[in-house]
Amino acid sequence: MSVEFDARCGTVQLDDSLQLYIPPSASAAAAAAAGDAGAEAGGDETASTAWCPVLSRFSGAEGWPTSAVILPGDCTSTSQLCLSGHLHFNVIS
Repeated sequence: MSVEFDARCGTVQLDDSLQLYIPPSASAAAAAAAGDAGAEAGGDETASTAWCPVLSRFSGAEGWPTSAVILPGDCTSTSQLCLSGHLHFNVIS
């Protein structure tokens, strides 16, 4: 999968961020579903089926990818953290 960001990408506050995730490999997910002992190593059964963060969290106006990002697989998930409680808007009546 190819993901591209517009040159205008950014967050209003440095506390706001965006994180990309990809699913675990099909083989790891299949092993976990089958109850493979290797998939349960460390005692955490969900570790092999958890979505994996890719790259670093993006925030602010700088540090966003300037060219296409190639991710393995055919799907991705995003997590956007917004701390907009810091902003105060003036309301005009």
